[in-house]
Amino acid sequence: MDGKTLARDAQLTRRQLKLAAQKEFNHAGYFFTDTNKIARRAGYTPASFYRHFKDKTDVFIAVYRDWHHEQMNVLEKTLHEGSDARALSELHQKWRCFRASARVLAISEERVRAYRQTRLAEQIDAILDVRKRLGFPRKKAHEVVTFLIELERLCDAIADGEYRLFGISVETSLHELKTLLGRFLAS
Repeated sequence: MDGKTLARDAQLTRRQLKLAAQKEFNHAGYFFTDTNKIARRAGYTPASFYRHFKDKTDVFIAVYRDWHHEQMNVLEKTLHEGSDARALSELHQKWRCFRASARVLAISEERVRAYRQTRLAEQIDAILDVRKRLGFPRKKAHEVVTFLIELERLCDAIADGEYRLFGISVETSLHELKTLLGRFLAS
């Protein structure tokens, strides 16, 4: 086997481990899985995991990158098209268990907190750029941070069924999300 084949196989193995981790984190959450389960789900031995990732937090951050990328794609599309609340809600539903783990780890795990902070700064810049391209007035960074916090919390509440606990329909909760998006775009 030549060096290119080995490198390609290593990249494939890493991708498969990351995909398995994403599935585990979305199924059981960070705290109810381990590296052995991730490796087995990907079809590898537990020892293989450590050739590609330092530990469970390392693979969690790799999966977080995928979440962040997908979230930014949906958010930018939503801002361009004028508040498609359903796409954001569905994204949070898809990543529901992972998002719950991410919220806890952003408080308790320094590497995850640092990663989240870096991504938040990128999101702010991207949103400011989208607003500028669409011809909207400039917002201050703290206004965008507040919007992102409100947006993520509302999307997570919809995904977690918090509205349903109070007898509020999905359509009404989506209307609230659309209102938040519209308010942000209009100001």
